[in-house]
Amino acid sequence: MMRKLGLEEYPDLSGKLNVQRGLTLEPIFLDEASKILGVDIHKPNCMLLNDDFPFMIADFDGITDEPEPFIVEVKTTQSRTKIDLAKNGIVADDWLTQGDHYLHFNQWKGCP
Repeated sequence: MMRKLGLEEYPDLSGKLNVQRGLTLEPIFLDEASKILGVDIHKPNCMLLNDDFPFMIADFDGITDEPEPFIVEVKTTQSRTKIDLAKNGIVADDWLTQGDHYLHFNQWKGCP
């Protein structure tokens, strides 16, 4: 909570293998998702900040414009539990919470 309130620095995660892997794979996955969904996906060049709650931020991996705006969030994992959930069409609770948090910023319907 101290980090969320700006009272403590966030740790630098850029050297973590999983973070590097995600950053490397993200544009590839966005391109594949664009082909599969048949929509253009672009990476916004901004981070959204909440005026009422400055600790709330949103940094979308990608968004679509057509047929209507959707958020595209790329996830990579080695968690067998999360992989099994995804194979059954279920979004892991922590990922779903992040999606709900992001939707708070724009009032869009959700994800395709």
